[in-house]
Amino acid sequence: MTSAFIPAAGFDFQYMLLEYYKKLGISEKELVTLFMIQHLLQQQNSMVTADMLIAKTNFKSDEADSLLSGLVSRGLVKYVPDTSNGKTVYRMSLEPLNAILSKRFSDDVTRKNQNLHDFQRSKDLDTLYSFIQKKWNKTLSPFDQQQINTFLDDGYRALQIQDAVEDCLLKGLKNFKSVGKRLREMRANDDIRKEGATAVSEDWDKDMEETMRILNVPWVPTDEE
Repeated sequence: MTSAFIPAAGFDFQYMLLEYYKKLGISEKELVTLFMIQHLLQQQNSMVTADMLIAKTNFKSDEADSLLSGLVSRGLVKYVPDTSNGKTVYRMSLEPLNAILSKRFSDDVTRKNQNLHDFQRSKDLDTLYSFIQKKWNKTLSPFDQQQINTFLDDGYRALQIQDAVEDCLLKGLKNFKSVGKRLREMRANDDIRKEGATAVSEDWDKDMEETMRILNVPWVPTDEE
């Protein structure tokens, strides 16, 4: 019964608590108390009292009382009603702290992944700017750079974009409409190879033309038009 009120299996409660206790403003005495609560709950005790803490630690009576009440008032542990035996009894639960640690860990993972994504995105953009400027022998305008960003937003990898630029150069084409068309062809071919059909459409051409019209940028026809 008490297993429902301690951290779930597979969640390294002690590691997480040691990792985050300082950031959460938990003192070293509170840290020891929380570890002792976990230890006692794992021994099938449904409740951890000040007397139990005194027996297991060097805390004095008033100190043990203060530590327990402080953890409850701060929402790190709570008393949970249990009516499974036909009457209401209260059990101590570490679930509030467990949830706090889980969220903090999840937020940190998300932030690290975002930082990694941002770093890779910046690296890809630098590579593509340099590559296309060299291949087309021109300085890319802000609009040109935005088109490259759009390709990445659409899920094309930097290497795919480079391949599309190379393919277009073989046909003497040096504009982003041609590159976009080639990328869609590559994706469609890949879809057909894997699934037997494709959902890739020609909407990108229309969107680009409309964007250029709004920005008052002359539409550069391809050699195929």
